[in-house]
Amino acid sequence: MKQFKFGDKVRVLPQEERPDRWLGQMMQYQNGIGIVVNRKVPYCYVCFEDGSTWSYDEEQLELVTDELQKVKIPQFVADWIEECKIIYNLYGVMGRIHDNLVPEDILKWFVHNPTRTGDILARAWLDGYEIEQEKKYRVPLEGLVSANGQQYLSKGENHSDSFFACARDSILIQEFTLEEIPEHYREFAVEVEVDE
Repeated sequence: MKQFKFGDKVRVLPQEERPDRWLGQMMQYQNGIGIVVNRKVPYCYVCFEDGSTWSYDEEQLELVTDELQKVKIPQFVADWIEECKIIYNLYGVMGRIHDNLVPEDILKWFVHNPTRTGDILARAWLDGYEIEQEKKYRVPLEGLVSANGQQYLSKGENHSDSFFACARDSILIQEFTLEEIPEHYREFAVEVEVDE
């Protein structure tokens, strides 16, 4: 038997036919969401948004859980949040943003759309988050085709600051975020499809 308590959010399960003890008006609340305001086994009194309160058999109800959909944030923001949580609370972090006392990349992310990013930051801080997949790009170097094929902007595995041209090679780094690509090459960047 289900056990509901005061304050539970419940949904009225649809019925094939009107149950004997239901008044005609109760049928309109099938699939309706309400709050348990009283319980006298085996019945629950459910209050709906319009103020109506009806008594339902517990078997005619199901508990509604509100799964929070976590916000998506870039990895660098997630790293920063975790560092900040060691020292600050959310209010302190918002104050630091207001006073421009945060890393430049965080400030740029925040200033991009202050109302929305403020909400996103608060939800990420309080409810958790998922890491958004950053778009990756390849830069084919126009006019550079060798016997090995098209040449791409490339870096060695050691992440040195030096870029060079090389054909597609799984050992080299050839996929970058836009910020990682030197500015004068960005116009040639081609987004990498997720399934590539």
